[in-house]
Amino acid sequence: MKVFDRYAGIEVGLPKIVTPGRYRILRAATLNTGISLTQGDVLVSDGQEQCELDGSPRTFQQLDASSKDEANWKLLTLALAEIAKEIRSGNVTGFSPLLPSATGQAATPLALERAIEGQINHLQEIDRRPRFSIHYETDVSPLSRAKRLAPTVLTYLAAHSEDWHRRTISSVKPKRVLALFSDDQWAIYENCIYARLLDLLDRHLSDRLHELNSLKETLQEALELTESMDLDFRIRESLCSLWGDAQSMKKTASLLDETAETIERLGNLARKIANLKQGELFRRIPRGTHVPAQLRDTNILVHDQHYRHLRTLWLLYQKRASDEKKTGLEIHALNQRIFENYLLYTGMILTQVILESCENIRRESDEKLFFNFAGCEGLLERSGKEWNIALDGVTLTFVPVMYAEKFECESVDPSRRRVLVALTGPDNFPDMACQEQFNSIVVHPKQFYGFELIKSKVIPFLWKSVLRTYGVPISPLPKPVTKWFGINGIGKVDGDGWDLPIELSTDQQRIFKEWIPTAAINTSTRDEIVLKVSRVRFLSTCHICGQNANFLNRGEGFFAECNECGIEWGVYSKQGKRRARFSVKDSPAPTFRTHGALHWDVAI
Repeated sequence: MKVFDRYAGIEVGLPKIVTPGRYRILRAATLNTGISLTQGDVLVSDGQEQCELDGSPRTFQQLDASSKDEANWKLLTLALAEIAKEIRSGNVTGFSPLLPSATGQAATPLALERAIEGQINHLQEIDRRPRFSIHYETDVSPLSRAKRLAPTVLTYLAAHSEDWHRRTISSVKPKRVLALFSDDQWAIYENCIYARLLDLLDRHLSDRLHELNSLKETLQEALELTESMDLDFRIRESLCSLWGDAQSMKKTASLLDETAETIERLGNLARKIANLKQGELFRRIPRGTHVPAQLRDTNILVHDQHYRHLRTLWLLYQKRASDEKKTGLEIHALNQRIFENYLLYTGMILTQVILESCENIRRESDEKLFFNFAGCEGLLERSGKEWNIALDGVTLTFVPVMYAEKFECESVDPSRRRVLVALTGPDNFPDMACQEQFNSIVVHPKQFYGFELIKSKVIPFLWKSVLRTYGVPISPLPKPVTKWFGINGIGKVDGDGWDLPIELSTDQQRIFKEWIPTAAINTSTRDEIVLKVSRVRFLSTCHICGQNANFLNRGEGFFAECNECGIEWGVYSKQGKRRARFSVKDSPAPTFRTHGALHWDVAI
């Protein structure tokens, strides 16, 4: 079956091992005999390992253990859902790609956790004084070992003279007797419920603590941003502004305190549950003992002052588990919804980057945005399940995926490059300081540098359209045109070609504006000359503060620096290849963490 490989941007046959989110189907199909897919749908999992598409057996790729971190995944998907809801409602004023304030609800103890806290003393009493049944067995035993005699001991002695020690006139002195031995039965139904309940509560508290610790780390990182003096002040202010748009620092501090308090409460409960699991009662219940989800009423469960609370906790856990338990169809629908939310999220970040970096913005729809960069019109547009930025005949495609992979996704068409933007990734995936060297980046609401990561892909792409034409003459031009440029000392004339290495002076600009409308050239050549002048002016201006830069031509390259904000940029040659560099002056070892998208060095 033919599908569209979203990583490479080409049609391929569906492989035996299917990476969820990688492939887009080209025609309607049925997944695992019960899920209807329409043309253009992305192939995501329904919770099964099996991936049978229209009767053709395949297998979903099993992701690394880190990708199955349920606690962290819940926090990310909750944040995505809240952000996507705001985007769909059109309320994107002050949009922030970071954790929204609504995720603070995760810090509130759940009903199950409050019940555990209120009834832990009953679990401890059960551990101290458990119920159990006593089973008696009869066995022939030496008289010295017998503590309780069986009711039929006399009948037994009468029939077994070999167990007599000696016989007297009045009685028989026994050597062995029929004795009763008791065997305590700990694994009664109610104690099995107790043991399995401790397992369930221990797992629940562990997951919740993981989730809350993840939230706490993010909140702490947000509060520490203002004190990160090793960061460039522009990056620090940008990160603080993004977080401030998501939630105020005052609210962050309050939420951090609430989260820390909940972590302490749940940590205490987890330790008490762990102590109970070390108790004698829990250890006496076989680990393989299974208890059906539906409890049956017994006198002990209903009337015992301690055991009756087991039922309450069990039902609360079952209710939470049933809320999270989903069918294959529901899991598939949920994964599709998460993917659509992430697609919106990625598009909104791209929109914000364009709004921040370009001018003459014209929004035609929520999925189409026209802009102007250095005199050239570009377009940000959603195309199916991807986002395209087109400028000057070149397209950069952002491919939202659920899971990052080390994949060199260079397109077969050099004018159409692709970048994977992933919601999560394996533990061994390159960190943010290295991701700028890859075509795969991890961006999510907990990633403070997510906006900078996407920006670090978009900004060099936009600048390339300007930088690759610098030092390249416009040719051929009519002789009268090149003669006019030579006479007026505008630019550099070489045969029938003309180039502009430095920005026009004020007088030259006036002369040029008077001449260009009446020049004896066709419209396309006129537009090309005007664009060349516009682009050199753009390169001579600092795009951070808007001030004129110190601009120095170096043949086919140049070097520019802004004394106002300390930014430098230029085009240079390295090993025979042209490269462009943008950085901060006097920064001996700039990194992505310290400078973000303010520092980049790419081939052009």
